[in-house]
Amino acid sequence: MFVFISYSKPDKEFTKRICGILDKQNINYFLDQKSMEWGENIDQVIHDAFEKATHLLVIISPASLKSQWVAYEIGIAKTKELTILPLLIHPSLELPTFISQYHYLTSLEQAKKYFSKIDSKLQNNVEKKVVSKFITFLENKRVLYGELHEGCPGGAIESVHEIRERIQLIMEPLERNSYFYNLLAEMRKATMNFFKFTCGDCKTPMTCKDCEIDKLDKIGCRDALIKLRNSMGIQIGNICTTFKIDVDEKLATILPKKM
Repeated sequence: MFVFISYSKPDKEFTKRICGILDKQNINYFLDQKSMEWGENIDQVIHDAFEKATHLLVIISPASLKSQWVAYEIGIAKTKELTILPLLIHPSLELPTFISQYHYLTSLEQAKKYFSKIDSKLQNNVEKKVVSKFITFLENKRVLYGELHEGCPGGAIESVHEIRERIQLIMEPLERNSYFYNLLAEMRKATMNFFKFTCGDCKTPMTCKDCEIDKLDKIGCRDALIKLRNSMGIQIGNICTTFKIDVDEKLATILPKKM
């Protein structure tokens, strides 16, 4: 479970109390004033947080109803089909029409009770949502199933970098050594091994910054890509079996035959 907290600055003291509840329950969350470093790109940090988020907790107050950022974040959450948790801190207010279909709470005590009831079943359901989004992401990565000569090595390198970064993002809020975490760790290891093929000139791993893309060993790239697909296929197969998720026919071509 990963909660994105959407609020307006005048409500920051109340929001800190929400964070205290989440901290006590060991629930991961994003709060801009806590999760953002000086000089970071705001749009990118928010984008990365939403990639990990499973829930949006939105503080509804007179200030947040006037906030463009809060409305924007609700819109993203709806697009990504996150679970939306409205917390109405001024009972005299009504929910705006664009989230009026969601059940809301009106007190910290109610919120505390809700989060204290988070059990393994809910965690599994949340994890399955994350898994489904990840599989959809992989289904759009032709590097895993396209012709071996396609974009190799240049395009392949860029795509594998994107896969590795997405894996890292998903792993961050997960409990270490959980089953899904370990599967992702194996996939991350496979992407790192991919980058060990050599430069055609200096015969060093392609991570050498002095090497140019067009000098990289194309045969080495294809061999590394075959190994990557084999490793990824095994782990994707394990994920789909465990979480009972189907993959499209293109990505299914790299799954072990017995699956």
